[in-house]
Amino acid sequence: MLQAESVRAAVLWGPCTLMDFTLRYEGPLPASGNKGRIRDGRLEKLWQMRRSFESQMAKLYERQQILTGDGGPEFRAAANAARQPIKAMGFEFVALVRPSMKLSCTLDIRLSVNHDVPSVLETNGDLDNRVKSIIDTLTVPRNAEEIRAFGPAPEEQPFACLMENDALVTAFSVECGRYLGDTPDPQHAAMEIDVTVTAYAPDFLNEAFR
Repeated sequence: MLQAESVRAAVLWGPCTLMDFTLRYEGPLPASGNKGRIRDGRLEKLWQMRRSFESQMAKLYERQQILTGDGGPEFRAAANAARQPIKAMGFEFVALVRPSMKLSCTLDIRLSVNHDVPSVLETNGDLDNRVKSIIDTLTVPRNAEEIRAFGPAPEEQPFACLMENDALVTAFSVECGRYLGDTPDPQHAAMEIDVTVTAYAPDFLNEAFR
């Protein structure tokens, strides 16, 4: 039988919201494709998405008090942990959502596509593959195949990502609409991603978020 303190801790430490913000992107959104070598043209477009998200994450690191370390020791600890470099294939990345801080996230995606909306749902795997592309570009690359000639230049490092790996996405939703701009490219899309960062366990490194 759980003791009173254990029950209290269990109630307090269900997943709790620590931070929320919105990321935006407009440009080509290629489907993730089948397993195997990624074509250079598609990989280049995925890195265009990565760099768009990176510039927004970098601003978050510069402006969010928790990530600048301005405050007490818990703020400094959180900022130092979130800025610890993640080395991958000879490049340096940073990620806000990472297991070492006991953080996870949910994503609510509003996606405007440049073709009839029903075709996204009717084409086998198309929506799933596009969502996979979005999540991949929010995540630290897993292998050299995801980088090749398109990786961050020295001045872009450490390259800021939302999360260290895609297993840290605990839930997502997608709402599709029709893009009404003038661009003829059917791969062109516009999106807003509402990110909610949550703690899945108590830890000193996420105390500043509470």
